[in-house]
Amino acid sequence: MGLWDAPIPHNKTDTSIAAAESQEEEIGTKRARVLEKLRIGNYTCDELEVMLKWPHQTVSARLNDLHDKYHLIEDSGSKRATRSGRLAIVWRLSRRPA
Repeated sequence: MGLWDAPIPHNKTDTSIAAAESQEEEIGTKRARVLEKLRIGNYTCDELEVMLKWPHQTVSARLNDLHDKYHLIEDSGSKRATRSGRLAIVWRLSRRPA
């Protein structure tokens, strides 16, 4: 299993397993797209949502994966205003070994 092929959680019922399997490839691709953007620069979740034209839930979930599961990104220590005016974490590629 590759980095982008981590299994999607399910509740072990046939329908839940089928739903998880149907999403695995798409989620791995989305992780890769977010990581691609962060190779170019440091961005907030909100900025990535605008660039990728994806809903908040999609970008936020992929950032959580890249940070919590794979340790490939980190909080840059900076904050920037979102479209709503609230401050948000600016994410960057991790400077620590994964």
